Amino acid sequence: MDKIEFYKQLHKQDAEFGTSSPLYYREVCLAIDFLKPKSVLDYGCGKGLLLEQLKKKYPEIFFYGYDPGVEGKDTLPVKTADLVINTDVLEHIPENEIEDAVRQISKISSNVFFGLHHALAGAKLPNGENAHCTVRPTFWYFNLFDRYFKIQTILPFLHYWQDVILTFSVSPSFYNSWYKIVDEEREKLLEKELNQSLKGHKAEVKLKKQSQRKRVKMGGGIQKLQYKIWKHLDKKLRKKEIIQ
Repeated sequence: MDKIEFYKQLHKQDAEFGTSSPLYYREVCLAIDFLKPKSVLDYGCGKGLLLEQLKKKYPEIFFYGYDPGVEGKDTLPVKTADLVINTDVLEHIPENEIEDAVRQISKISSNVFFGLHHALAGAKLPNGENAHCTVRPTFWYFNLFDRYFKIQTILPFLHYWQDVILTFSVSPSFYNSWYKIVDEEREKLLEKELNQSLKGHKAEVKLKKQSQRKRVKMGGGIQKLQYKIWKHLDKKLRKKEIIQ
């Protein structure tokens, strides 16, 4: 079976698969505000959650979605666009096919927002393979993009295994805004993880306390039982001694 068919199956089976694009919302908005495009294509849009958010914020812009792994979105809707968004997509493409996708993207627009992921996925395809079939470092993508784009701007993202490459130049104020957004989002992520960790710790402490109470209660019951047995045996022994 073709790998795209596996992705189509996964999209149907897993409601969470193909929903990571909104993580890039603020950064993509920054790029849109900077470039002021009239048309935007989300190449590899997944379930289209990012597109929905962007359409609400920018009603004057024409937004299009394309994803060969999603039925109904598997036909390229436009030949050109002012900006192409490509987030958490290339790692799903077999390594020997990535260049074809990058070549196609470069023909659609010279302005591309590449969101790159450099680690294995949590999801697996129906055939058992990891959903990220290509795991390569930033410089590997940089060398590939260099064949099709004149400019590359590398920027950090939320996790150390993620980054963004823009194929257009940006201003110093753009850099400052980007770093501020990423710092804020990292703080939120850290706070969320910390709260989850504390919540888990509290639950663990609660369970331990409950377990201790049960042990104490159980221990008290055992002590009472032991006392009753001892008392019963003591009576029997005393009776035996009297008889003798």
